[in-house]
Amino acid sequence: MSGSWPVLNPDKNLLKKDLVILNKLVTGGNSKTKLKRGDVVTFRSPTNPGDVLVKRIVGMPGDLVKPIKHDSAASGSALAHFHKDQVLPEFLQIPPGHCWVEGDEGFHSIDSNTFGYIPLGLVIGKASFVVYPLSNFGSIKSFIPDWKLSRISR
Repeated sequence: MSGSWPVLNPDKNLLKKDLVILNKLVTGGNSKTKLKRGDVVTFRSPTNPGDVLVKRIVGMPGDLVKPIKHDSAASGSALAHFHKDQVLPEFLQIPPGHCWVEGDEGFHSIDSNTFGYIPLGLVIGKASFVVYPLSNFGSIKSFIPDWKLSRISR
């Protein structure tokens, strides 16, 4: 795939979904392939476990991430105790066994800026390859855009 953004089809129309190859080997404890910043992953929603979401990993355990405050922070999330009129801390540290995920659509995404960091145990696998639609056919690159990198401290 040649740098298209967002990586997966952002269309909310259920008839226009991308079909991807999912690498589930990255989630096992004995895995030789580890998840890293920039990987696109599928995971169980921390707020509705029946839903499977697709987002990009922006931060890993120990990273400091500057959250973008959303009005819709879920109760129980790392961001929920901050009210609309309160200032978020400049950075949140991602605890061991967790990651910070964000959508490629920026401010239109329900992601860690809404529900906080997620347990790595919720990750189902890494999206490695788009097979349909043919216009998006190709491997999914692991990267983080510069505007997101400026919000991460390692």
